[in-house]
Parts: sequence; C-alpha cells; structure tokens
Amino acid sequence: MRKNEKRSSVEPIRNHTSTLIVTQHEIPNPKVTLENLAADNWGKSLKRGIYSYQMKELHGSNIPKNIIKIEDLDVRLVGTIKEKKSVLENQISNDPDPARKNILVIATHGPPFKCAVAGERADTYLLSENLVEITLKPDVPAAYVAAYLNSSKGQKEFDKHRTVSTPFARITENNLKLFEIPLPHDAECQSVYKWFEHLYHYELELNRERDALSRIAAGILQNIGSEPSE
Repeated sequence: MRKNEKRSSVEPIRNHTSTLIVTQHEIPNPKVTLENLAADNWGKSLKRGIYSYQMKELHGSNIPKNIIKIEDLDVRLVGTIKEKKSVLENQISNDPDPARKNILVIATHGPPFKCAVAGERADTYLLSENLVEITLKPDVPAAYVAAYLNSSKGQKEFDKHRTVSTPFARITENNLKLFEIPLPHDAECQSVYKWFEHLYHYELELNRERDALSRIAAGILQNIGSEPSE
C-alpha cells in the first residue's frame, strides 16, 4: 500500500473471509425445515402482513409511513430492509445487537422471492400483505437463512413449493414451513454463521452510505439545475 493511500473500507470483510474455511465432505450437509428453525411453534413464530382492506379500516387513506412493502427489501447478498426516516427518528430499538432478534422477513409473491433480516426494523414497522415475518431460534442466524433463500439454490425451494405457475406465483404459509435449509457441518457452523452475521451488518453500513451519497448527489444536481435567484 502506498504511503498516503486510503485503506479500503471493504478490507475488514475480506480479512474476516480469510479465516473462513469450508471444506467439502463426503457426508451431505444436514438439512432442517423452516418450521424446525422457528423459535416457537409455527403459528406463534410467524407474523402475517396486514391486508389492504384492514389497512383502510385502521388508517383510511392515510397510509402509515412505516409500512414495509416488497420493494423495501434490499436484496444483494443477505438482504436488509430499507431505512425510512420517519421510522428511524424516534423508534430505533436500544438492543445492542439488532441481529440477535433473529427475525426473517420473506416475500410471499415472486419470483424473485425476496428475503431479508429484520434487525432493528423489527419493532418499528408494519408488514404489507405480501410479506411474512418469522422469528427463528437463536442458534441459526437469520442472516445465514436469508442469504441461502436469496441464492439460486434457495430460490429453487420457492419454485418447488409455489402454488401458481404463472409469471407471478405465491407461497402459502403452510408450504413455507416445508422449506429445507442446509446447515454447515458442526466443525464449521460457528465460523460460517459469524461470517454471515458480519456480512449483514456490513451490508447495512454500505446501504446507509449509499443513501447518504444519493441525497448529497441529488442536492448538488438540484442546485446546479436551479435558476439563479435575483
């Protein structure tokens, strides 16, 4: 590295990756269903989104600013929920480690079927009707499960259990609990889980930086395009 060259902010995740060793085994990876990963029984662990007619009954034409829709799931690798200023100002949880809430948000319409980690959003939002929320047991991070379900292999689980074969399909809650998630072998699971939790927090930070830069860029372009004041 040159003397005055700024160290890349991407380096910490690369350094973390260097300690991650996953080997191929003759014994297949164990698989577990989403139902078995749920923190409690399926009915208690799953939270349904609010239907549009219920939204109108409760709020009329004033749609709450903290409503989360499918487009608010920002899926790159793990999947995060886009921040909304009206929610963030006064309602962020004081939980020192938001990922420990271990809540997974899944879009029931697709493809693609988006998945994200709820994190600090968990206590601040309303889900739209095409989303469900699942609280998982603490031993398997939601970051790992979301990353798997967003992958090409994970999307095949949605294809296998979808109820409609038209361009827009739906996953029922009963089919969702049948999804099989492959788990790392015991010797590797802790390092793998830790890496995906690290990746989730890293994605959150990158998204915040992108949002801040987008606002700055929009302000600059707005000023450049404005007529000079007299």
